[in-house]
Amino acid sequence: MLTQKGFTVIEILVVLIILGILFSIAIPGYYSAISNSQAQAVEHNLMAIAAAQQKYNEDHGNYFSSSDFGAINSNLSLSLTAVDGYSYTCAAGTCSASNQGTTVTVDTNGNLTCTPSPCP
Repeated sequence: MLTQKGFTVIEILVVLIILGILFSIAIPGYYSAISNSQAQAVEHNLMAIAAAQQKYNEDHGNYFSSSDFGAINSNLSLSLTAVDGYSYTCAAGTCSASNQGTTVTVDTNGNLTCTPSPCP
Protein backbone atom coordinates (compact mmCIF):
# COMPACT_ATOMS: atom_id res chain seq x y z
CA MET A 1 0.00 0.00 0.00
CA LEU A 2 1.44 3.28 -1.16
CA THR A 3 0.71 6.44 0.77
CA GLN A 4 1.84 9.67 -0.78
CA LYS A 5 1.63 13.05 0.86
CA GLY A 6 0.97 16.28 -1.05
CA PHE A 7 -1.58 17.97 -3.24
CA THR A 8 -2.67 17.01 -6.70
CA VAL A 9 -2.58 19.45 -9.58
CA ILE A 10 -6.40 19.53 -9.61
CA GLU A 11 -6.54 20.55 -5.94
CA ILE A 12 -4.05 23.35 -6.51
CA LEU A 13 -5.99 24.58 -9.56
CA VAL A 14 -9.25 24.59 -7.59
CA VAL A 15 -7.62 26.71 -4.86
CA LEU A 16 -6.20 29.13 -7.45
CA ILE A 17 -9.59 29.47 -9.13
CA ILE A 18 -11.26 30.20 -5.79
CA LEU A 19 -8.60 32.81 -4.96
CA GLY A 20 -9.04 34.40 -8.40
CA ILE A 21 -12.78 34.70 -7.89
CA LEU A 22 -12.30 36.27 -4.44
CA PHE A 23 -9.77 38.77 -5.77
CA SER A 24 -11.99 39.70 -8.71
CA ILE A 25 -14.74 40.57 -6.23
CA ALA A 26 -12.54 42.36 -3.67
CA ILE A 27 -10.29 44.52 -5.86
CA PRO A 28 -13.01 46.72 -7.46
CA GLY A 29 -14.48 47.37 -4.01
CA TYR A 30 -11.06 48.35 -2.73
CA TYR A 31 -10.49 50.87 -5.53
CA SER A 32 -13.99 52.25 -5.07
CA ALA A 33 -13.31 52.80 -1.36
CA ILE A 34 -10.06 54.62 -2.17
CA SER A 35 -11.83 56.84 -4.71
CA ASN A 36 -14.61 57.70 -2.26
CA SER A 37 -12.16 58.55 0.51
CA GLN A 38 -10.21 60.85 -1.83
CA ALA A 39 -13.44 62.59 -2.85
CA GLN A 40 -14.36 63.09 0.80
CA ALA A 41 -10.91 64.54 1.48
CA VAL A 42 -11.36 67.02 -1.39
CA GLU A 43 -14.79 68.01 -0.06
CA HIS A 44 -13.27 68.50 3.40
CA ASN A 45 -10.50 70.67 1.94
CA LEU A 46 -13.02 72.78 0.03
CA MET A 47 -15.15 73.26 3.14
CA ALA A 48 -12.02 74.39 5.01
CA ILE A 49 -11.31 76.83 2.18
CA ALA A 50 -14.92 78.09 2.35
CA ALA A 51 -14.51 78.75 6.09
CA ALA A 52 -11.24 80.54 5.38
CA GLN A 53 -12.99 82.60 2.67
CA GLN A 54 -15.62 83.74 5.14
CA LYS A 55 -12.96 84.66 7.71
CA TYR A 56 -10.88 86.46 5.08
CA ASN A 57 -13.97 88.34 3.89
CA GLU A 58 -14.78 89.37 7.46
CA ASP A 59 -11.22 90.62 8.02
CA HIS A 60 -10.54 92.25 4.63
CA GLY A 61 -13.96 93.03 3.15
CA ASN A 62 -13.41 90.93 0.01
CA TYR A 63 -12.86 87.33 -1.01
CA PHE A 64 -9.44 85.92 -1.78
CA SER A 65 -8.29 84.44 -5.07
CA SER A 66 -5.99 81.52 -5.85
CA SER A 67 -2.96 83.80 -5.69
CA ASP A 68 -3.77 84.53 -2.02
CA PHE A 69 -3.29 80.94 -0.79
CA GLY A 70 0.03 81.93 0.77
CA ALA A 71 -1.64 84.70 2.77
CA ILE A 72 -4.38 82.32 3.89
CA ASN A 73 -1.86 79.76 5.10
CA SER A 74 0.03 82.34 7.14
CA ASN A 75 -2.87 84.50 8.37
CA LEU A 76 -5.66 81.96 8.88
CA SER A 77 -3.65 78.82 9.64
CA LEU A 78 -5.30 76.86 6.84
CA SER A 79 -2.88 74.12 5.87
CA LEU A 80 -3.92 72.71 2.53
CA THR A 81 -1.54 70.20 1.03
CA ALA A 82 -2.49 69.19 -2.47
CA VAL A 83 -1.28 65.61 -2.17
CA ASP A 84 -4.61 64.32 -3.44
CA GLY A 85 -3.84 65.15 -7.08
CA TYR A 86 -6.48 67.89 -7.31
CA SER A 87 -5.72 71.45 -8.33
CA TYR A 88 -7.49 74.06 -6.23
CA THR A 89 -8.56 77.45 -7.60
CA CYS A 90 -10.55 80.30 -6.08
CA ALA A 91 -12.13 83.41 -7.56
CA ALA A 92 -14.91 85.75 -6.43
CA GLY A 93 -15.74 83.71 -3.34
CA THR A 94 -16.09 80.37 -5.13
CA CYS A 95 -13.44 77.65 -4.94
CA SER A 96 -13.12 74.47 -6.96
CA ALA A 97 -10.93 71.39 -7.08
CA SER A 98 -10.32 69.60 -10.39
CA ASN A 99 -8.73 66.30 -11.33
CA GLN A 100 -9.14 64.10 -14.41
CA GLY A 101 -12.52 65.43 -15.54
CA THR A 102 -13.99 65.68 -12.03
CA THR A 103 -14.69 69.09 -10.55
CA VAL A 104 -15.97 69.82 -7.05
CA THR A 105 -17.04 73.41 -6.34
CA VAL A 106 -17.97 75.17 -3.10
CA ASP A 107 -19.71 78.56 -3.15
CA THR A 108 -19.78 81.30 -0.53
CA ASN A 109 -22.72 79.63 1.21
CA GLY A 110 -20.83 76.34 1.58
CA ASN A 111 -22.87 74.49 -1.06
CA LEU A 112 -20.98 71.71 -2.84
CA THR A 113 -21.60 70.86 -6.49
CA CYS A 114 -19.90 68.14 -8.49
CA THR A 115 -19.30 67.61 -12.18
CA PRO A 116 -20.18 64.95 -13.15
CA SER A 117 -23.02 64.78 -10.67
CA PRO A 118 -23.71 63.49 -8.01
CA CYS A 119 -20.94 64.00 -5.50
CA PRO A 120 -19.55 60.69 -4.26
